[in-house]
Amino acid sequence: MKTVNTCDLKYPALDWAVAKMLGTNPVIRDGKVYVNGEWLSKVISADASAELIEFCPSISFAQGAEMVNKIGVDVRQYKTPPHALIDPRHYDPSKGDVLTTKYGREMVLRPNVFGPNEGKWYAQRPGTSSNVHWTERRMSVGYDGKKAEIGSYMTGDTLLIAAMRHIVASLSGLQVRVPKQLLQSA
Repeated sequence: MKTVNTCDLKYPALDWAVAKMLGTNPVIRDGKVYVNGEWLSKVISADASAELIEFCPSISFAQGAEMVNKIGVDVRQYKTPPHALIDPRHYDPSKGDVLTTKYGREMVLRPNVFGPNEGKWYAQRPGTSSNVHWTERRMSVGYDGKKAEIGSYMTGDTLLIAAMRHIVASLSGLQVRVPKQLLQSA
């Protein structure tokens, strides 16, 4: 077992951590994670008669999206608008500005600079979203020193990775112990 940051988890270690945090004992075979079919059928729509089912909610939309819906995770993608609308007094052609008429007045369209968070996905508990905080990384330790604070979130390159990281962080905290063999196969 090795301790890793929850924000760095990816398939298959992330899927193992999700299964573990949701209360089952995942089985590892050939670098993949499997769970009991009866347990999985209680979490999502799955074949309860199957002894073991491959568990991959961070890459399988069929499993991951249903978990996001049932557990309740608010997920958004950070996207910068292509242009900022600014006052004509700040017109500067060297910055790529274009004069246009918007809302009945002359305005300047200035191309936006895309930052490192462009296209990243953010996941948090539903009802905690706020337009102000979606662009900040605020993963902090909660009152008990282990669990993620309400309103904090996890990021990922895909919707499912962000959501599964959030599920793990909200149940175990900012770090989790996972089998070394799953980290090597990622």
